[in-house]
Amino acid sequence: MGFKGKKRELSVYERLVEGSSEEKEEKQAPRGFIPVIVGKEPRVKRFLVHVKLFKDPCMVVLLEMAENELGHKQDGALRILCDVDHFQQVVNVISKSK
Repeated sequence: MGFKGKKRELSVYERLVEGSSEEKEEKQAPRGFIPVIVGKEPRVKRFLVHVKLFKDPCMVVLLEMAENELGHKQDGALRILCDVDHFQQVVNVISKSK
């Protein structure tokens, strides 16, 4: 998958490490990916999630939980307030079933 003239392979989701060179270089998410902040303080991680994952019923439940806790109006990246490990397990299960 190309992005700004660079070839870049992305899995279904990718963790963004705060302050990483990739994060600084690419201020916009690659086409087809949405930046998502997962977790509650003090354990919060940032991910790029492919839009196809958001159609899965498990991901819909996580989004509905976030909506109930945070409401519709959020500034910046999408937030999901579940445990980071749980989110990663959900994404891995969804990815394997596709």
